[in-house]
Amino acid sequence: MRRIWLLVCGIALTVAGCTSESTTPTTVTVTATPTSEEAASTEPTNDILASQFHPCEVLTQEQFEEAGLVGQMDQSTDLGSLALGCSFSRSSLDEFSGIWLVSTDKVNRQYVSQLNLETIDWGTISNPDIYIQEVSENIRQCEAASDYEWGRLTVTYFESGEGWEPEVLCPGAVQILDQLIEEIKGTK
Repeated sequence: MRRIWLLVCGIALTVAGCTSESTTPTTVTVTATPTSEEAASTEPTNDILASQFHPCEVLTQEQFEEAGLVGQMDQSTDLGSLALGCSFSRSSLDEFSGIWLVSTDKVNRQYVSQLNLETIDWGTISNPDIYIQEVSENIRQCEAASDYEWGRLTVTYFESGEGWEPEVLCPGAVQILDQLIEEIKGTK
């Protein structure tokens, strides 16, 4: 604070000394720069969801375990050029016999709908924009997704067999996606 007053006085003296002998008072406005604590409080706390990212390079093993995913099967599953992801088994193999894929890609719900794949709103209290989608009527697979400007974050569940049964296949994927989003936002 003392530095600001010295700065104000110095500017006032300089301006007064450089002007002609005018009787018009000079007004000087000084804007204080925020302290590092104030600046830190105005910056976004987390920008992971601002652009596409590789989930297994950003999230920790503890965060995946908190969401119920253990036994990472592949650090970087080959998903083509538009998607980044990795696969896991679930902590309770009695409850779920399939595998889980956590990924980001450059598509959105509108694109999925244009492929004539069913999408269903399945939001949670903390993440109301989550939706699920079928991948194929013949495959036992469900993808839970949340769209962002750059694309989406998804959790996909695969198990052997046939048939799209959202009530059976999707609750686990939605729960994991919801928990991972909360981990990323830092609200958990």
